[in-house]
Amino acid sequence: MQLSVPSQVELAGGWKFNCESWGMPVLAREQAERNEDPFQVWLDVKNLSKPLKLRVRHQGDQFAPFGLDGHLQKLSDFLVNVKMPQRARENWPLLCAGDEIIWVPGYRPAHAYRLTETTKNVMYFSISRPREKGN
Repeated sequence: MQLSVPSQVELAGGWKFNCESWGMPVLAREQAERNEDPFQVWLDVKNLSKPLKLRVRHQGDQFAPFGLDGHLQKLSDFLVNVKMPQRARENWPLLCAGDEIIWVPGYRPAHAYRLTETTKNVMYFSISRPREKGN
């Protein structure tokens, strides 16, 4: 599913995916450093040339997670390493730029899109859980 910015997309089970541009990179870096919610991420999008889309995993997907200095690993290995329940893997939403996975929500962004001191173009992405009944 192709995304426009800003947008809010309904996902299965009542989850919602949000994306928006952020005009203040310094504030985005501060927010990202303090953030403890793995379902929120601020990404440097200066090298983003392909359209954004949400999709599920494909056979042979690779991912260069933050913390591996840009080294690729099989997405299936990454999901095993982060202990994602097997039943969730087939339908887990992945944020992609073209075919490149740039964020595995709930886990990690791609190394190439991390915020740095020179970041000028920032986008904020989040996935929110459905509200509990009775709240």
